[in-house]
Amino acid sequence: MAEWADIVFHNKVIDKTAIKRLIRRLIDHFGITYTSHILDQ
Repeated sequence: MAEWADIVFHNKVIDKTAIKRLIRRLIDHFGITYTSHILDQ
């Protein structure tokens, strides 16, 4: 799990739309509390 997150966050080429889509997908999958916990790290 942490492996793909590292790839996503270290890839500077990703545009803001893709990031928003990823975050929205995380929220849908894990719920808002867990997602905000991930993003705070």
